[in-house]
Amino acid sequence: MTKDAHDMEAFQEEFWEEFWPRYEDADFDGRVAMFYEIMDQGRMDGEAAFEMLNVMLDAVQDPQDMARFQKAITDLRQRYPNVYEEEISYLTDWLTLSAIVLSQPETVCALVPDLVKSVTHNIDIFEHIYQRLMFYGFLDEIITVLREAWPHVRHSPDIVQWGIEEFRMRGIELEILR
Repeated sequence: MTKDAHDMEAFQEEFWEEFWPRYEDADFDGRVAMFYEIMDQGRMDGEAAFEMLNVMLDAVQDPQDMARFQKAITDLRQRYPNVYEEEISYLTDWLTLSAIVLSQPETVCALVPDLVKSVTHNIDIFEHIYQRLMFYGFLDEIITVLREAWPHVRHSPDIVQWGIEEFRMRGIELEILR
């Protein structure tokens, strides 16, 4: 590593060390503003997006906050698609949560392609999404996700065999229940 690269890395570490306490102490409005500042500064990466949104969600107090939280994720997706893809499992989890809270079934339907990706990215996080969508009656969307994700799950080296079998059985059961 060159001296310049080392100095830049040290500068980045110092920035984040100073940033996080201020972010965590901020109220919801402050966290939203700081999230957009980081995007505007070009500092957003997967770790920062996950951590900032996770802390932001903790401060949501009403539907208006939830709508702003949802918008922050959709703006991240538009401005930083690579970061969105990197954290797709968590972000689709939060987007489905916000869509349900805000009574936006059309948003859940629109998330199906991202949900398919999230299955293969982190099947454990998808389990939370699956349970939520089943509870709220999104059977058609779940069946679509299971069907479209199956070819990827079936041969995934990242999913244990019993997880693959459970995924397969859920798909079969839901098709029968339909």
